[in-house]
Amino acid sequence: MPILLWLIVVVLLVRVFWPEGRWSVIRQQESSLALLQEEIENLRIHNNQLTEQLMAASHDMAATEESARWNLGLVKDHETYFQVTDSEE
Repeated sequence: MPILLWLIVVVLLVRVFWPEGRWSVIRQQESSLALLQEEIENLRIHNNQLTEQLMAASHDMAATEESARWNLGLVKDHETYFQVTDSEE
């Protein structure tokens, strides 16, 4: 009989302090947590890719020079810059 009484008390305490509404909140938070963890992992992968690209660019002077020439139009002292445009006739 005491075991049955303890079991009833435990069930009642669980029902009082852990109502059904909390289960849905917990499931929703677990789902949100899983989505956030996936997003963090994707951002971590992207961050690693950017770090690799930055390290490669900073160690490759030829790529840096080509980027500066192409994107910024930079030239060396002994060079002349020519810009070719389409002429409309």
